[in-house]
Amino acid sequence: MLDKPYYSPEEVAEYLDVTPETIRSLCRAGKIPGARQVGRQWRIPREYLISEPHISDEQDRDEQQKGQ
Repeated sequence: MLDKPYYSPEEVAEYLDVTPETIRSLCRAGKIPGARQVGRQWRIPREYLISEPHISDEQDRDEQQKGQ
């Protein structure tokens, strides 16, 4: 999958096993470095997919904060 410079929220969501809305929410919150909005569409850079930490770490942190 890592053959393009940018990916859609749907592609990233499938790769990371989360929903596209989760990816879009993270883009809007500025939590995905390098994510760009082109018109109404978000584009996520390949570097995000190969870097650590990934989405699951963000979700774990958010769930821990909600439980406090």
